[in-house]
Amino acid sequence: MKESEKHTNEKIKPKFPKKKIVIHSILIIVMITLTCLVIFYEPKPLDNIDKYEVTVTPLEDGRLNIEYKIKWSVLRGDEGLEFVEIGLANDNFEIGNMSDNIRKIKENKSGYGVKIYFNRTYFPNDTFEFSFNVTQGSMLCLNNEKYLYEFVPCWFESIKVDRYIFKWKCDEDGLSNSLTKTIDGYYVWDGSFDYAEYQRMIVHYELEAFNDPQTVMYVPFDGNYIESEITENKTTFGILVLFANVIAISYMIIDIKFFYINQAAAYSRGSGFKSRSKSRHQTHIGSSRGGSGFGGGRSCACACACAGGGRAGCSQKNTYSNSVNKNK
Repeated sequence: MKESEKHTNEKIKPKFPKKKIVIHSILIIVMITLTCLVIFYEPKPLDNIDKYEVTVTPLEDGRLNIEYKIKWSVLRGDEGLEFVEIGLANDNFEIGNMSDNIRKIKENKSGYGVKIYFNRTYFPNDTFEFSFNVTQGSMLCLNNEKYLYEFVPCWFESIKVDRYIFKWKCDEDGLSNSLTKTIDGYYVWDGSFDYAEYQRMIVHYELEAFNDPQTVMYVPFDGNYIESEITENKTTFGILVLFANVIAISYMIIDIKFFYINQAAAYSRGSGFKSRSKSRHQTHIGSSRGGSGFGGGRSCACACACAGGGRAGCSQKNTYSNSVNKNK
């Protein structure tokens, strides 16, 4: 046999197509980027509450005199802040004194609470304080032969509170729960709130503390339904990213698996060898040059939430937030 007619059988090592390598690399980069967004993304609220004070004084007839003082900072929003909504315990209340920067206070017909209209519009970087007073009825409960108050001041589903101070005027007939401390004649609850966090104020009284007051049936506060729209949006985004990552990883695994299965099938048919003649330089390749039957895809989701001239705080039966109101 002539040397020029000698053939050598050489096994070809399958190489993953460069096009697929590029696609997989892009997918990996996108997955890492989206995962980092979920981990490090911090939603930007419209406002921040620097200080939130509530002072409660029980009256002889069982009603509560409640004073609200709030220091509010506007962080963003082109339309500015014209009013805020503050949730109250129920619709049995009377408005008392208010600070000078409040133009009017109206009962909120869509839920228990009030709309507080200011005498000017506040824009980003503005910080202001306001206060008002209400006399709240239908609060005293009779439970296990003792009087009981359970009061949860308005919470904010899309606003953080840097510092809250809730005070309850105490006397010898009152007894608060063990979570409070007593300062200058008041039971005091204090701390900070993240989105949609709240504080229960529970105070018990002996029957002798009130003279034939009007009582209501005790229904324990249920906060299980309270959710923050901002936190919920972040959670939803995280779930979507996780789902997209699972799809991308599954695609890459299947793509790689099918490629090497096709290569193995080609070699089993004897087509994975090339016959090369030194004289004729002929090459015979039996494997297919095509890729697998899976294609790539891209999806995009975007969400936008807009607020009008007011922000909302919630009471027990008023759980909406970020109300849209462009008309006074």
